[in-house]
Amino acid sequence: MFEKTHREWLEHHIRNRSGERRRRLENGHQHAEREMLRHVWWPAFGHFDCLHPEYEVTDFGEGARFIDFAYIRSGIKVAIEVDGYVATSVLRPMGAANAFAQ
Repeated sequence: MFEKTHREWLEHHIRNRSGERRRRLENGHQHAEREMLRHVWWPAFGHFDCLHPEYEVTDFGEGARFIDFAYIRSGIKVAIEVDGYVATSVLRPMGAANAFAQ
């Protein structure tokens, strides 16, 4: 049941997006995000209603950013980020890594 519902949910969001929003969803929703849904979200809720993958938010100074999931329902907004198994320092540009070392 999870596989079918997940596939339909993801296809729905891909169909309704364009440009960078669509590209982020097609490339950003990978193994870690899918496994979080399979092992955490699905057992707890049994549906994906009100859950939005690769959701764009406005940053304070740098423009738009994408969060892995946004749960939006009647005045409630929850941002959910999923970290995969890659070491964080591998993902940081050298300048950012050096800034943390100072």
